[in-house]
Amino acid sequence: MDRVPLFLEIDIQNWVGTKSFQKGYRYFEDQAILNPRQRGQSLIAECQGSQPTPYRVEIRLSPEGIAWGSCTCPAGEGGHCKHAAALLLTWLHEPETFVEVPELDKLLENRSKDDLISLIQQMVLRHPDLEQMLELSALSTKAPGEPISAELITQQVRRAFSSGGSDSGGDNALIADNLQPILDLAEELLDREDVLNASTIYQTLLENMLSYDDCLYNDEGGDLGQVLAECEQGIEECLEATQRPVVDTDGQHYTGLRRELLHTLFDLWLWDLQAGGLGYADETPSILTGQSTLEEKQQIAEWVQAELPEGEDWDEGYQRRALGGLWLALMAGQLDDETYLRICRRTGRNQDLIDRLLHLGRVDEALSAARQAGLYHLTN
Repeated sequence: MDRVPLFLEIDIQNWVGTKSFQKGYRYFEDQAILNPRQRGQSLIAECQGSQPTPYRVEIRLSPEGIAWGSCTCPAGEGGHCKHAAALLLTWLHEPETFVEVPELDKLLENRSKDDLISLIQQMVLRHPDLEQMLELSALSTKAPGEPISAELITQQVRRAFSSGGSDSGGDNALIADNLQPILDLAEELLDREDVLNASTIYQTLLENMLSYDDCLYNDEGGDLGQVLAECEQGIEECLEATQRPVVDTDGQHYTGLRRELLHTLFDLWLWDLQAGGLGYADETPSILTGQSTLEEKQQIAEWVQAELPEGEDWDEGYQRRALGGLWLALMAGQLDDETYLRICRRTGRNQDLIDRLLHLGRVDEALSAARQAGLYHLTN
């Protein structure tokens, strides 16, 4: 068996760290590495860890030494765990225990189409999560202009959350991993300038995620927040693409699509605002103002007005001020002074009100507004 590349124990220790190396050495001595095999430049095995089901661990080698790794254990990303150390130690000291197996493409290239279909069906039976991969793969091969069903994407999102345990607290990292293929498909479609279908995926994914409140409220690791951020970025790219003089398959400009995308972003921002400001939509106002036409800004301003709360408790006041801030940002440079002041008064934007009054030289009104708002330090 080819022993190249060579490495020493110190190389393994440098790869995984001292503690993981020491623990991995005990696994090696306890013969915890099961079914070791070499596939090309990769070392693969199962490692019997602390759980009943062994972890799958893989290390890829290069002429320079250890290049990459992975393990299904919780700390296995990148292959820097104790199980990876045990695999490398086994390869270093007991290479004869490794069975050389052919590359996957060699295993598959001579199989007939019927054989491959049968094999894939068996794989899906054993690993039902592969069904999502197949379904999304089929969507990526749709002809340009053939619409992707939003309901199908909704089903994929629900499956991603349910298989991640959303009904019982949820593993947000696992849920985010389950959602990643959906994001990858949207990105692929956008790269192919299929803006309509990419928009459908980003919009449907984001809207459905907002229905899983408990998971989003408890996203300490930021896993779901990252997915939302990628959706938001994808929608921004779709808006950028549709600002160009491009028409859809019906010969109409993307007016309706853009309105839907902008409303989805507004709904994200409003959801985050009403949730107390969790930080999921910090960048949304700049996208709404930066990617919208004057006519669209006026439309968003109407959405803002429709959501203004009427109550006087602190939460409603906070939301009203935030909505007012977005309203003013959207209409920047388009409002006369009296309309600006009226919006400030209606939404409780006291500092903006006072600043504008001072700018206009209406000092008495500014002082009166400051007293009413409980502000006593004015600067001209």
